[in-house]
Amino acid sequence: MTIDNPHLTVPERIAKAAEAIYTKRFREKVEADHDDGFVAVDVVHEAYYFADTAEVALQNAREAAPNGVFHLIRLGAPVAASSSYGWGDGSSSSWSL
Repeated sequence: MTIDNPHLTVPERIAKAAEAIYTKRFREKVEADHDDGFVAVDVVHEAYYFADTAEVALQNAREAAPNGVFHLIRLGAPVAASSSYGWGDGSSSSWSL
């Protein structure tokens, strides 16, 4: 798979896009229901996947959208960054802070 948007191959841009999507579309709903946990935001499909752990949030996101581009947000924390993307051949790439 090739990513049509070249900005989605730069971790800082992925994080910025995901934070904007999360704030605009999902923050109010997610944080009304949860005080802590992790949200994997798919910036390609503008979707989110919540779980109690980072690993499960990313696993759920990858299963639902194998070609998604994800940024991980930790609820209740000022910053937690992780991005991951995969290609149709099953390979993937990720980074985290």
